[in-house]
Amino acid sequence: MAYIYKVRFDGLCRFTFAMLIRPGNKVPKTSPPVSRRSQTRMPSVVRYSVWTLLVLLGTVSVEGSHFRGATFSWKPIPNDPDLIQCNFRMSWRRSSSEGGSCDQTTISDNRLIGGGNWDTPEGSLPADYYCTDFSVQEDWSQGTNSMNVSMRGNTVTDVSFDGCCWITVQRPNGGTHDPDWNLVSHVDLSVRPDTGRPNSSPISASSAIYRVQISCDTVIRIPWEDPDGDIVKCRYASVFGECGEACDPLPFSVLDEDKCEISYRTSQGSLRPGWYAVALTLEDYPSGSNTIAGSGLSRVPLQFLVDAYTSNNLCNMKPVLTGRTPQDRDRVLVPGGGTYHAVLEAESPNPAVSIAEISTVSPLGMIKSALITTPDNPRRAHVNITWTPTEAQVGQHVFCFLAQDSNRINSDQRCITLVYDGTPDVDECLVNNGGCSHDCVNTDGSYHCMCPVGRLLNPLDNKQCDDVNECAFGPDLCHGNATCINTPGSYICQCNSGYAGNGTVCTNINECAVGTHGCHNNAQCVDLPGSHDCICELGYVGDGRLCTDVNECAEDKGDMCNTNATCVNTPGSYRCDCNHGYKGDGTTCTDIDECATDNGMCEDICINTAGSYMCACSNGLLMLAEDGRGCTFVGASTTCANEYMELALPANKLAIVNTSNLHCDP
Repeated sequence: MAYIYKVRFDGLCRFTFAMLIRPGNKVPKTSPPVSRRSQTRMPSVVRYSVWTLLVLLGTVSVEGSHFRGATFSWKPIPNDPDLIQCNFRMSWRRSSSEGGSCDQTTISDNRLIGGGNWDTPEGSLPADYYCTDFSVQEDWSQGTNSMNVSMRGNTVTDVSFDGCCWITVQRPNGGTHDPDWNLVSHVDLSVRPDTGRPNSSPISASSAIYRVQISCDTVIRIPWEDPDGDIVKCRYASVFGECGEACDPLPFSVLDEDKCEISYRTSQGSLRPGWYAVALTLEDYPSGSNTIAGSGLSRVPLQFLVDAYTSNNLCNMKPVLTGRTPQDRDRVLVPGGGTYHAVLEAESPNPAVSIAEISTVSPLGMIKSALITTPDNPRRAHVNITWTPTEAQVGQHVFCFLAQDSNRINSDQRCITLVYDGTPDVDECLVNNGGCSHDCVNTDGSYHCMCPVGRLLNPLDNKQCDDVNECAFGPDLCHGNATCINTPGSYICQCNSGYAGNGTVCTNINECAVGTHGCHNNAQCVDLPGSHDCICELGYVGDGRLCTDVNECAEDKGDMCNTNATCVNTPGSYRCDCNHGYKGDGTTCTDIDECATDNGMCEDICINTAGSYMCACSNGLLMLAEDGRGCTFVGASTTCANEYMELALPANKLAIVNTSNLHCDP
């Protein structure tokens, strides 16, 4: 062949051609492009002339990380065995051309956006969609559309859609890449032996992005419905070209194929921060005793993104969908001509965080109000939902929703099934208030009970209103030095004893500084976090509020005194006083030598003794006088007359007498 064309199809009918010219060969008039995804299937409606190819040689392939996931379902059209109705839901980067910068005006105008083509038995059919949901914060838009496809006489066929690219995603073993996507749905219109009619595929829906905090165990539940009541199982896409280049399971997780739940467990390992593309295939199997070996009756794709992120947020401090919100897995019948009404309400358990967005995965035509914050509770907000289905929407519709707070932490997702069948509505609230303990709200085809603020519906009957124990949400509701007290419909934070504040901020009270300690005068006040202590001063005993003096002398603490000292108790202490005749500090006492000073006032001889002294007279000739200091002769007498003193001595006692100490009293 003279020309070799390499074709890259990015899902939006945009191609890149590489042409190799071999000398001596002629240029063919037409050359059909070959799909990168299916080398055996060629779009039946595309042909290019040589001139067209020459023009395309100068065209740059436009690629981008714009794909965010999709799902697909189909069902036979009654009374026309060759037609199927295909319903698909697309998610794109909102700021891309396919995302169409979707906003509320785009939804209200019911305007088609998107691009690309489905590969079907009758050729390429547009993949444009009507935007139903979007997130400015996470930059995604999502929408749905349907198309009738002719089987062209075939009973079994595939419908597919492929292109490039997902956002840059993590590889399981390290590194990143921008993978191509591929969606394939297997259609089999054979008459089922158990029902006597052709099969209808399962129906599913998904948020464009699931956010997973790396440090928290997380369960992603895949919602599904089956029009035939079949058993539906989920598996990772891996065969039949189902996933393009994004076929890796979510690391450190387990897919329960029977429950259609992906469980990420931190005990198995930790995700790397970044994006992960998840491609699943849903298959339906007959219920009851009817079984079919091998693959299911049909295969439909469901693909979405997981955003793994790090955060210091506690795992249990994520937003909570409150009682006014429909319960997960509810089934609601919407009668013909009726309108479905709902309130989606969420609250953050963290007093410093508010609800930023309530995201939905909506059927076509559903209207969501702007976010409304509760005036007296900035942590709570809601949106109002209304949906009036058209005749073309008879059947089952999966409706999902979740809340995101100002820290971009998501609540658990809830999904319900809306069934539109045209049956006139019955107001269940007219009879016994629908069994509701508080408010009964009639809805098209159903009703639900509502509770006042601070109360939740009892999950066992969804009718009785139970008080919400906000204190059970976690310790971060109140300050670390406060106690959370649940009250009917609310809660209060009360600072613990020893702290002052409003409960969300509590500061220590310094009882010692403000004089509220109650300590004894002979005690010291010691401030403690949230309390204080009274400690009796040294020398006192007691509990600090009553302190009594310690008699150290009675407790033998007087042993610290010298043996020649006396222990004297004092308030709060004691002292040691040296005994008479001794000197020192009480612990050391030395004898005082009285004789060293003025001979101890003795007339003759001074004799020092331990702690005292005594006077004596020499030679035994004299005797102490009455004052114990002077000396006098034995038998001697004195007579005082006028200015003279007469001393009379016995004849045998003649001696030299010291007269300095002799005197007459006046």
